[in-house]
Amino acid sequence: MFLGTLLFAGLVGFLSMKVKVRLIILVNFITIIVSIWLGAAFITPPNESWFNPIGLIFAIVLTGVVFLVVVFIFRSVFKAVLSKE
Repeated sequence: MFLGTLLFAGLVGFLSMKVKVRLIILVNFITIIVSIWLGAAFITPPNESWFNPIGLIFAIVLTGVVFLVVVFIFRSVFKAVLSKE
């Protein structure tokens, strides 16, 4: 699952090289909001205990922010590598 997430973040980073940073942040913010809504709707209380150390909403937001940072890292690496050619 981790490898798949890295591959997906790399693909998003590559495809977003020509997109404005504000748009990437906006789309990621919308994704986080939808994820919070879906998490609150479908994660029932017995499963909610898995998030006890930090809480369900904070876990979803933290995951979204980390994913955004990884996308920006891949985006900058692809821009640097492809601009040298």
